[in-house]
Amino acid sequence: MNTPDAIFHWVLAASLRASLLAALVIFLRFALRRYLPPGLRHALWWPVLLVLVLPALPVLPSGVAEDAGPAVVLVKTASGAEAGGEISVGLPEDHSPSPVWRSLLPWLWLAGAGIVLVWGGTGHFLSMRRIRRGARPAAAGLTGLTERLAREAGLRKTPALCVSDAVEGPAVTGLVKPLLLLPADLHERLEPEELRFVLLHELTHLKRRDLAVHWLTALLQAVHWFNPVLWFAFLLMRRDRETACDAQVLEREPAGHRAGYGHALLQVASLARSSPLLPGFVGLFDGAAPLRSRVRDIAGHRPAGAGWRSAVGGIAICLLAVGGTRAKDAEVPPPPGPAPAVLDDPGVRELTDKMKRIVIPAIDFEDAPLEEVVDFLRARSVALDKEAPEDSRGVNFVIRGARDPHAPPRPPLPRVTLKARDVSILTTMQLVARQIGYKFIVDRFAVTLLPNNPEDKDNEPPRRNPPLPPPPQGPAADLAQKLIIPRVDFEDVSLQQAMDFIRQRSAELDPGKKGLKIELAPNANPEARVRELRLRNVPISQALRYCCEATRHQWTDDKGVIRISR
Repeated sequence: MNTPDAIFHWVLAASLRASLLAALVIFLRFALRRYLPPGLRHALWWPVLLVLVLPALPVLPSGVAEDAGPAVVLVKTASGAEAGGEISVGLPEDHSPSPVWRSLLPWLWLAGAGIVLVWGGTGHFLSMRRIRRGARPAAAGLTGLTERLAREAGLRKTPALCVSDAVEGPAVTGLVKPLLLLPADLHERLEPEELRFVLLHELTHLKRRDLAVHWLTALLQAVHWFNPVLWFAFLLMRRDRETACDAQVLEREPAGHRAGYGHALLQVASLARSSPLLPGFVGLFDGAAPLRSRVRDIAGHRPAGAGWRSAVGGIAICLLAVGGTRAKDAEVPPPPGPAPAVLDDPGVRELTDKMKRIVIPAIDFEDAPLEEVVDFLRARSVALDKEAPEDSRGVNFVIRGARDPHAPPRPPLPRVTLKARDVSILTTMQLVARQIGYKFIVDRFAVTLLPNNPEDKDNEPPRRNPPLPPPPQGPAADLAQKLIIPRVDFEDVSLQQAMDFIRQRSAELDPGKKGLKIELAPNANPEARVRELRLRNVPISQALRYCCEATRHQWTDDKGVIRISR
């Protein structure tokens, strides 16, 4: 899966989980509104934000949502079912390639997110340019009042002050360097106590880190621009942010000051514009918080008790545990009946055990070519095979193409759509083989994938791993068995090219530097194709065998000469 596609699937999954949580928070918000203090009501939104920003999620049985993406196959098989040979595991039947429009969705999402971000950033830039052009010197005493109230609000540093004709309502902006914005005539239209309340409100926003959270929600709203549930949730969150800020201001004031604070609110409401502020601004009025509900909360203000704090903390933890964790993978039971028998061969059993032992943490393929799947499994098997010596780590894979020699050009190899977690290589092979109509055979040196064509008796699924053919006898065969070839990477090469490569490598590996003499018999087809063969650290005799099996040839030792014939 490419990067935009993977990110898009993660965004979809996070958006779904956050939407479910937001729906629960909205229900709790309205159900407990009369009893829940504003600050705790705002705290209920934190699990929603955490779900949207967590890059990875732990696994819990309580998880409610899976990652969005292609058809999901999650398998845990009993150890007794993980045996060599061909094993069928139930899979969804429809694994056709994704429609073209689906591949365009990640780019459509990126375009939408870019448009929203550019719109917000451009609007913020133009607003700030207009504000700075209309800036005026602060009135006498306003700077000193701001500094004194900043200390009263608990801020370590007083924000910069900007008084401008272009500011219609008090607000704060900026992320690294906060800026307090005030209308030019605000100090003339408000009484000193009302002005004090207004400044305290804005400075409390900075103390609460509301500006940083506002920037974060603006970014998340752009990323999840397609989700109306989150747009509505962010609107309610901004409303709760304002009432929570009101409550925090009133907690430091005597009870008799509530009326004065409410009157200041009404005075500023007559000055502030009704449309929402652009992203990057947090104000006393940004069009999100209805005046009536705020006045009601101010009139009925009461401190949040320890009981409510504990209750909301427990609710938030439960919400995060339910919606912020990945659901435990559903287990697919092993196929009914006895598992296919495995030939009692130490080499076969050793490779089968290795395939069971190596567990891949995550597999994610969407319409991937079989070659890409095999390359991934080979690379991961080498990286995860910690118990084996370095020169024998990993699993070799061989892909055999269609066996019909009269069907040129060869049909393309099938494609795989598979998503799995914590699954062994053996189980993965079961899933892949079942999905694409192939079978796989485990021998001492490699796993061979080949089409499972019911009309071809040679391709009937084996009930047991077939015994390996007896190796040829002779001096050349003995040398081919002794020489270990470190690496073979063939992809659609001719039989002649494959033999030339093996002949050259045998000369390099032979201590006597003679190497093997390899000849193609008159009845051999030098243009027969070896479709896919990638081996690591196997005897040259096995490389010869795999090449011959792929091209329907055989090899013999003819008086010290390796002869390839039909």
